Amino acid sequence: MRTVMARSARLYQRRRAGSLPQRLVIHKTTTWREEEVAGVFDAWSPAVPDIECLQVRLDTPWTGVALRGGKGNSAVANEWPVGRGSLQYLSGREALLWIAGTAKGVALTGENYNQAAKALPTPIAFKRDAGAGPLEIPASEILALSKLDWNNDALYGVTPVTISYSQRLARIISRVPALPEDSYQFRLFM
Repeated sequence: MRTVMARSARLYQRRRAGSLPQRLVIHKTTTWREEEVAGVFDAWSPAVPDIECLQVRLDTPWTGVALRGGKGNSAVANEWPVGRGSLQYLSGREALLWIAGTAKGVALTGENYNQAAKALPTPIAFKRDAGAGPLEIPASEILALSKLDWNNDALYGVTPVTISYSQRLARIISRVPALPEDSYQFRLFM
C-alpha cells in the first residue's frame, strides 16, 4: 500500500506543480488492515493533514421503507421509497447510505423520481478505518461520486465511481499480459 500511495503522491505533485491536497480519502471494498493504513499515512502524512481510509461495501442485507406520520402516534409506510442520500448510523465509524432511492424534485414535473421504478432500494455500507469527523462528510462525497459516471444517461449510479471504475480498470488490466511503465490518463480507460 505504501508503494502505491507513494507513487500516487509523486504523480499528484508532478501534475500540480509540487502541491499536495488538503484532504485525501481512499475507498476500498475490503477490510483495511493495520499495515495498509500505516502505508497510506507513511506515504502522505504529515504533508496532508486530513486522511481517511474508508471501506465501502456494496452488498448489504439491508433495505428500508420510508415512514410518515399517521394518526396519533402511529406511522405508516410512505408511498415513495427511502430518499436518496438517507444516512443511517450503525456505529460511530460505520453507516448505511442510500445512493439509490427517491430523488425529490428531479422529474420534469418537479415531483419525486425513483430510478429503480418499483424496487426497494438497498443501501451501501461504509466504515471509516482511519480519519475523524462526522460521517455526513464522506456520505455526501460518496453520494456526489455516484453521479460522476458520464457514460450513461441515468441520474446516478448505484456505486461511487471510485469503486466502479477501479473494478472496471482491474478487469481490463487482468487481460493485459504486461503493463508498460508509462502512466496514462484515467479518462482513457472510461
